[in-house]
Amino acid sequence: AKQSDDWVIQGGEGAGGAGNFPADSTKVTNLWSEIQSVEAEGFAESGAGPLNLQTFGLSPPALTLTVEAKDVAGVLRVEFGRAASGTVHARRSDMDSVFNVKPELLEKLEKAAMTPDDLRDARVAPVDRYRLKQLTMERAGETTTLFKDGESKWRWGAAEGAVLDSETMNPLLEAIEGLKAARYLPAPAASLGEGES
Repeated sequence: AKQSDDWVIQGGEGAGGAGNFPADSTKVTNLWSEIQSVEAEGFAESGAGPLNLQTFGLSPPALTLTVEAKDVAGVLRVEFGRAASGTVHARRSDMDSVFNVKPELLEKLEKAAMTPDDLRDARVAPVDRYRLKQLTMERAGETTTLFKDGESKWRWGAAEGAVLDSETMNPLLEAIEGLKAARYLPAPAASLGEGES
């Protein structure tokens, strides 16, 4: 789902079990671009009678994609199914016809649905290093604070503290900006920073 200008993964078993999580906008945008670029490779023939959705693997469907556009009333549902022959079929909620699509699309959608963590924003500190104004690090009861003044110079301990050179700060800022999660653990019962009730 998109909130403001950012994509989020809504909570579920595959996303830690609860809450919403920031999504990697590039990955989501690329997936959406692939969905939009898909064209029907042919239309299913039903003969003289009505379409038998079960024949096309659409009753029930293997996967349903629901799309809700901003500033547009209603939603569009696209159902995907696999026939016994292995052919992948799709059917839109605003059309009666069934069409054939490349199997790769369904495979990618199924992977996204089964492993939503792959679409999460893996950055531990998703911030723009050039917009930072303060860094505070706590370790073993000791606190270290770095401030950035009005001239974009980093200072030690206080806004009027000693200036830190770029050779010291750049590697630290690059490390913070590039730090990414290797894997995700289930969400704890209490949120970070909250005490037990």
